[in-house]
Amino acid sequence: MAQDSHQLRLLLDGFCNRSLDAAQVRELDTLLQGDAEARKAYLAALSMEAELFSSHADLEAAPAEVSTTLIHQQPIALPQAARRVNWLAIAASLIAVAVGSSFITRKFAQSTVEVAASRTAEVVLAKVTGTRNCSWGADARPFEYGQGIAAGETVLLAGGLLQLTFADGARVIIEGPAEFIVDSRSSAKLVSGRLAAVAPPAAKSFTVTTPNLNVIQPAGEFGLVAGIEGGDEVHVFHGKLVARPVAAIDDAGTALALGSKEAVRVFPASTTLARVTLHNELFVRSLAPSSGPRDGLLAQDSFEYPAGPLSGQNGGFGWAGPWEVVELDEAETTATNVVVDGNLAPEEMALGHAPAVGGHALQSGHRNRIRRGLGCTVGGVFDAAGLVENQDGQRLVGRSGRTVYLSFLQRVDKVADGFYGVELHRGDGNANRVLCIGNGAEGAGYGVTSNFNAIRANNFPSLGEEHTGVNYVVVKIQFGADNRDQITIYRNPDSLLSERECRPTAQLGGNFAFDRVSFANFDGVKNHELDEVRIGVSFPAVNGERDDFDEQLSSPVAGEFDAPWQKAGSREVAISGASIGADVFAGLLAERTPFGSHFSFLRR
Repeated sequence: MAQDSHQLRLLLDGFCNRSLDAAQVRELDTLLQGDAEARKAYLAALSMEAELFSSHADLEAAPAEVSTTLIHQQPIALPQAARRVNWLAIAASLIAVAVGSSFITRKFAQSTVEVAASRTAEVVLAKVTGTRNCSWGADARPFEYGQGIAAGETVLLAGGLLQLTFADGARVIIEGPAEFIVDSRSSAKLVSGRLAAVAPPAAKSFTVTTPNLNVIQPAGEFGLVAGIEGGDEVHVFHGKLVARPVAAIDDAGTALALGSKEAVRVFPASTTLARVTLHNELFVRSLAPSSGPRDGLLAQDSFEYPAGPLSGQNGGFGWAGPWEVVELDEAETTATNVVVDGNLAPEEMALGHAPAVGGHALQSGHRNRIRRGLGCTVGGVFDAAGLVENQDGQRLVGRSGRTVYLSFLQRVDKVADGFYGVELHRGDGNANRVLCIGNGAEGAGYGVTSNFNAIRANNFPSLGEEHTGVNYVVVKIQFGADNRDQITIYRNPDSLLSERECRPTAQLGGNFAFDRVSFANFDGVKNHELDEVRIGVSFPAVNGERDDFDEQLSSPVAGEFDAPWQKAGSREVAISGASIGADVFAGLLAERTPFGSHFSFLRR
């Protein structure tokens, strides 16, 4: 037995190193078929090999050619995507053993290391997530929507707009003509041309260089110009970054930290940076088809305003006018309805591809209410959508038989601290408040209330436990006959795409026709914050699109299969030639998979 064990070890070592000849493969196959202990040893060896490969292979900067033998490097700190390879590779090994030893030694031995090596060399570092009127030079490779880009690949865009999303969440929109090189999962070089980039908090190590300028540690949104007459430039729209001339890369004293609304230029071969005027209009920062109503979205305000008072701001679309202060905390000496930098959207949500940059509304006073009317005039956006009807001499959103959705992000920094809420009104005055989502109204605690409707206080539904994190709220209003409307509230919904997958948090009946949106903050010492107000005619319209970039990337693991977090349905998952049901595969991985619902982080 000792000799057999020694021989098995030699065969397993040779198998992992791909040095077995045909006779040795048959010998290993015979041992595995006749000895359960041998199969356990095989599984342990294969799992160890997968562990070593996934832990020590350099996935960020794979060479153009990789040896077919596994090269074990010194351990390095891997990003989350690389750590996923660990359990996926081990799972692939487990399943490979289950489907039969003959298949393993003849098929898996020939393909596992080769696939792992080739996939490492071709690991997708960025993906094309948007295009508009792209054109390419005669010798340039064209890139299409959904296509992956590997390390060292060059994008030669002759014209149009190309959006790339990197594996760490950073996103760039390149404007042709431009030359752009993807270096790694978190770095790139703009050789010439113009781009706008977003670096969310997760992309902490994202860097972009030009021939003359390094952009380091960006956190926010910025624009970059390279190869223009007079030098390269970086413009910071929101957030911060560090700019450093390439010619002075070793001289830390030449680096310059930039904040929002700042811009600099570096001249060729120069070691100094010169401040210049910020120019937003130079850059295309979104590939949205229009800046107005579209695809069922009728009104939106993302609070993309300069930091300062909110009153008088008139951005977004679908509104009848600017934000107007209704009640103000006169005891305060500074503005208390303001816009501050930073988007409230949690990083994981990526609402409508909205990065965690930009602005949001903040109420710091405690006798504050600010309001904005909707475009309900004849021929306005809501009238054109067939949603407006006359009630009590007012043109209101509320036509019988129609459904409207409202969504917003909301946060307070202290719970059970007096009244606050996002409100729907019909005209002015608290008596016309048809809906309030917040805390303290009518003594009902954290929940949904209505002053306009004669509903007993004990019928005001709760929204669950109040907390100081960001809440994403979707309100569905079904307008019924004789003003018998139905409200359904989804607090932190389970899905942003499918309403059927969401569990209602609260429901309420009454007359909820409205023509304006308010938010208020009274009593206590808390701050009340609001962001991403959207109104539309469908659930997806007010939720935007998810950014499932993690699902779209190909993981460099031993074998070809669909990741378990993709809904494969009844498809089969192929592993080096073997097929098993996708549901079986997902079940095998259930205990190791770190992915649950995309929005499980929202459940409190």
